[in-house]
Amino acid sequence: MKKAIDPSIVKTLSLHKDMPSKLIGLQEHWFLPFDNLSKINQDTSDLFCRAITGEAVQSRKLYTDDESHFFLFKRCLAINGINNVANSSDLLDRSILLELSRVDEEDRRELTELEQEFEEDLPDILGGVFDVLSKAMRIYPDVHLRKLPRMADFCRWGYAIGEALGGQGEKFLSEYNANREKSNYELISSDSVATLMIDFMENKREWKGLVSELWNYLRTAADETGLGTRAVPPAANALSRKLNELHSNLKNVGINFTIKSTAKGSLITIENEKISQLPPYIQEDKEDQDEEVEF
Repeated sequence: MKKAIDPSIVKTLSLHKDMPSKLIGLQEHWFLPFDNLSKINQDTSDLFCRAITGEAVQSRKLYTDDESHFFLFKRCLAINGINNVANSSDLLDRSILLELSRVDEEDRRELTELEQEFEEDLPDILGGVFDVLSKAMRIYPDVHLRKLPRMADFCRWGYAIGEALGGQGEKFLSEYNANREKSNYELISSDSVATLMIDFMENKREWKGLVSELWNYLRTAADETGLGTRAVPPAANALSRKLNELHSNLKNVGINFTIKSTAKGSLITIENEKISQLPPYIQEDKEDQDEEVEF
């Protein structure tokens, strides 16, 4: 992908620790493939989010006190690693997860051979890309989707490209929605507060109480399940902030909630939309019904 859409002598990038180096990398490249990452911190995750959807960052110009330099970018990123390092909901909402299989030894090939074949095929690949893109640009103005995800423009373009490939717009939407669900479950399964909330509401249709009460329940559950109390934020107000971060992810699996301030504290109402509001319907035997009828 780097060679096809953003040729450079730099094939893959390393993730620098300091922010200025990260900004320069975003400024100098259009497609940035970060290879073999094992983790990213919250600041880097936030920067990647801004880079994907478009951002301007102001920085002091070097060797000056009052002059500023602006970094303007909207970039395509790729992150490769053994495990999924995108563990924040904001970054996952902007991501497509691709799980790659390990190549068996009998199927492996030398890099020089692969690169030679790719160079031979590259003109045809680019020609195909440009043909599809030109068709998609004609289709795009007439695309009006009923529902739009967080990456609304990307979804609309994806539908147009799918249609340009032969009426596969709906197939794109189906695949993209499935990938978003996978991303959501990735985050839910890796976040201790999210898993504790799902367990807490497993057999409840609704629960109301103070956030401080919920905090105590979750701390107790975390201790009993072996996660430890550190799996829960250190205070009730920190739990409120954490739940707000997870709101869309929990709602996607049926756990919806509202928090409002009262004189006694923050009141939270949680609903498990996966559980019916009605009691289970039990059909009685018709003969038993007839015996009970009196005139």
